[in-house]
Amino acid sequence: QGFNTKTNFSPQLPPIRRFVTLTSVRDEYISVGPRKIKTECMFVKIRNYPQVSIWVAKSDRSLVMLDMPDRRLKIVRQSSPCALQARPYAAEGDGYLEREASFKNGNVRLAGTFTAPKAQGRHPAVLLVWGEGPQDREYQGFFTSIADYLSRQGFAVLRFDKRGIGASGGDYSSAAASDTIEDVKSALGYLAESNEVDPERIAILGHAKGAFYAAKAAMGKEGIKALVLMAPIESMEALPQSSWNETYLKLVSKSASETKEYVVNAKGNWASVLGKRCYLKKAREELEEKPIDVIKNIATPVFILQGREDEEVFAGSAFNIGKALEGAGNSQTTLLYFGYLGHFFGEIVNDGIHRMHYDLDAGVLEAIKSWLAKNLPPSEAK
Repeated sequence: QGFNTKTNFSPQLPPIRRFVTLTSVRDEYISVGPRKIKTECMFVKIRNYPQVSIWVAKSDRSLVMLDMPDRRLKIVRQSSPCALQARPYAAEGDGYLEREASFKNGNVRLAGTFTAPKAQGRHPAVLLVWGEGPQDREYQGFFTSIADYLSRQGFAVLRFDKRGIGASGGDYSSAAASDTIEDVKSALGYLAESNEVDPERIAILGHAKGAFYAAKAAMGKEGIKALVLMAPIESMEALPQSSWNETYLKLVSKSASETKEYVVNAKGNWASVLGKRCYLKKAREELEEKPIDVIKNIATPVFILQGREDEEVFAGSAFNIGKALEGAGNSQTTLLYFGYLGHFFGEIVNDGIHRMHYDLDAGVLEAIKSWLAKNLPPSEAK
């Protein structure tokens, strides 16, 4: 069977039309508690998405089991409700020092994790800056992997919860980009004042929208000696369009134009946009953002990493940002593409014990470490 449907792949975009095929494979009995339910197993296939297997009851067509091998996700119906609790993912941390970090931006207290090599002395340091969404310091395991690896290689690392998230104070819903950038600057201040850190050898690593925050925060900061930009966003209009048809491109353009007009003309700082309560100050600031213009002012060495399989960021943005840096006279720009990786540069891990998290590709971690070692040479690398 085949049929047309609509699916959402981004909360910031309209749903997209897709063609779904259902292929019946076999009948099978599935145990649900003390019962055995006769089911029909089917493959569900959507273009550019991993294949999914589902089992539906022959009696009432209710869903009994779902299996997504590519995502390492399997869900089985239970006969009675049961409490499930996944442990937060955490690295071992036995090869370096680790402590809770706390610092303030005005009246907002922010919290995070600081890690550093056990060796005595001041070390080069890296601040990790997340992308969009209510992210905590671990950033779905993405920052956990980076901090663990770099701390074992001679670097101090700071990662922290966004305001209003995790242990950080403040209100996430009413935080604009300007607030986030000031929070990042406060985190840089914490690093510079740490006894384990050489304040003249600090780098910022930003992912997705975090690359813009990193570049903005680095401007005018003398101690910032390097920037690492992972899956950077050139502009809000630079979206992954390779699999979009002409009809959907027109729909996205129309939706973006209508939303922009509404945001510009609306009164006050709060409104309902596409059925979602939005903080308009944040939206207005995003409309005025020009990441390329910010990037052109960066004179420090810049390392840009991009996965060619990225479905959330237009892969060509990395190239355009690199060209803009070179055009502005920054000859210390390195661009590295990974043809086999997506937005989070690794695989989703679902071990049945911890929350699902990203495990970064070993080649990506080594590339970051090697580049930082050249631009922020550690005093005692392990």
